[in-house]
Amino acid sequence: MPYYNVWTGDDTKKAVLSSLVPFGAAAGAVTVFYKDSECVKWWEKIEKPKWAPKDLRLYSALDILTLSPLGYASYLVYKNGGGFDYTDTTVAMGLYGANLAFAVATLPIVKKRNHKCLFFNTALVHLTALGAAYAFYQIDKRAGYLVLPYALWTGFYTALTYSINRLNSQNETKTDMDFVIEKLLFFQIQPPNVNIKRPWFLEIPSARFVAIAALCSYAMFTAGIVYNVINEPPSVGSTVDERGISRVVPVMPHRVNGQYIMEGVLASFLFTLGGLGFIILDWVSGTDPTWTKNGRVGWLIFALTAVAIGFFGSRSLMHMKMPGYLS
Repeated sequence: MPYYNVWTGDDTKKAVLSSLVPFGAAAGAVTVFYKDSECVKWWEKIEKPKWAPKDLRLYSALDILTLSPLGYASYLVYKNGGGFDYTDTTVAMGLYGANLAFAVATLPIVKKRNHKCLFFNTALVHLTALGAAYAFYQIDKRAGYLVLPYALWTGFYTALTYSINRLNSQNETKTDMDFVIEKLLFFQIQPPNVNIKRPWFLEIPSARFVAIAALCSYAMFTAGIVYNVINEPPSVGSTVDERGISRVVPVMPHRVNGQYIMEGVLASFLFTLGGLGFIILDWVSGTDPTWTKNGRVGWLIFALTAVAIGFFGSRSLMHMKMPGYLS
């Protein structure tokens, strides 16, 4: 397993960029949760064990604080583990990616108000966090230590959601797990009731701003911004034809895991355009009485056109990269 002791300015940029992924996911999820007043009311009203902290801001702060270091830890593993050419590095990064996916899935589950599903999803988050911490530690000890607080916090979450599921289920009584947590773990330890106040210059962004920010971040990451920063590919390629004339190659052929910068921008545009089409379709299909017939039909045509362009354009782009794709 290679270990690179030299840390350059380029590594710093890549590490900062990698750190933005989990931080952005945590901050975005917290913002969306607080914007949904029904979710906040549901969380405050459900029966929770006595040892559970009452202040929602404590949960939010610890979510962001424990999740944020994972991006830097993942880059340490990627750099010192030799990249995806090594199996253990690939496994570690796969566990990290799976953990982020399960963590992001927590928000829609909370919106569904399903106690049982929330517990199982939180358990998966905790298990993948433990696996990532162990795999990271085997490659870079610093990375393993950075993931450890998050693994412990998700373990607490798992115990909490388990107790919530049992307390809010019909015809259920407290179990041995509740007794262990309440009588042993928190017999002498009292959870702090931290009174965290929001700074005066910070305001909760509007739903429209969050939607636009999510769409822009989706466009950036589907454009391959992380790949471009790490591998620094050219904007376009070039080749010499049989007559000795240099020609521009806009798409990197026969490489699904490689791209030119402009190729990624084009793919991102097609993906985002198609996704925007589905968003507009959902918007138009609502029961808003202010819609006029012509306005609804116009937006419907635009949405269907955007979906069609995104689909067929992406398919054509894949045919240029892989001529035998889906043939």
